[in-house]
Amino acid sequence: MENFGPEFTYPIFGEDEAIFGYQGLKISLSFAAHNLKPHLAISYDRKFPDQGEIKATDIGTLLQDFLPQEAFSDSRRSVALADDAASTFAPPGQKLHTYSSDGTTYEIYATSLADAHARRILENMQIFVPLFIEGGTMLELEHPWIVERWKVYFLYKVDAQSSPSTSRYSLAGYSTSFRTFALPDRKSNTSIGIPTQVSEQEIDTLVAQWAEDAAAADTSHDPLDLPSRERLSQFIILPPYQGQGLGSQLYNTMYADLTAPSNVYEFTVEDPNEAFDVMRDVCDLTNLRSHNNDFAALKINVSVDVSKLGSDQHIPGG
Repeated sequence: MENFGPEFTYPIFGEDEAIFGYQGLKISLSFAAHNLKPHLAISYDRKFPDQGEIKATDIGTLLQDFLPQEAFSDSRRSVALADDAASTFAPPGQKLHTYSSDGTTYEIYATSLADAHARRILENMQIFVPLFIEGGTMLELEHPWIVERWKVYFLYKVDAQSSPSTSRYSLAGYSTSFRTFALPDRKSNTSIGIPTQVSEQEIDTLVAQWAEDAAAADTSHDPLDLPSRERLSQFIILPPYQGQGLGSQLYNTMYADLTAPSNVYEFTVEDPNEAFDVMRDVCDLTNLRSHNNDFAALKINVSVDVSKLGSDQHIPGG
């Protein structure tokens, strides 16, 4: 059992992050560690009686937009989250990386959200996005062509053994990425034969022809094989696992996997916060120093005379 609270609640309870009409209110949102099945329990000592239009906040109704229906079970938490198949649970997707720290093993798995198992886990825990990412929004997954473009990476802590009623796997964090079309380098042709110098009308004609071919079930034209940009969208390390370098492991694994396809031209991050920017900069610089001779040769001069660091000193140009 790990206990932690949210960073933000304004997406659910408004800008004032206030709940009206209760004394002794307790809201307990629990998740099974392996498949993130949720359970919501709300208790209080007293509730404000309705007086016309003035009513206590309807907590359950507000949370219905953020949790699957099974979270609102009337059963006790231990009953609602029990899973007879927990000991045989395996994370969805392909295992990309295994990492050990302080005697604890972590594994990273990746799969498309077209995988029903992965999508169910993500739907169970999507409330983490508004709770831990400022301004974060939950994914829209109604259309098959959208879920095929989404990819999810699960970071699991792995225990050496499991009991008959529990899983070896506990989610420590996850991230998602979305593949979009990107204009290729105009100096070279693409695999689908778009010329380097074309007008907008010619591009429209080419895309329309490609769409007609795809509709005719020509499987050689997969939209995901077009020149693409991978955009990291959501990135969460749960509070009990923060400060252990796990974010860097997850980011580096995603970077290597998402940039491996030859048709991926860019890897971007959607609206990162300052903490993520710092981690990303360190990871990217380490990667550059490992694979680029110019960056590997960079040195920091640590023997500068302190007198030369004053605010009135001349800064040499490049």
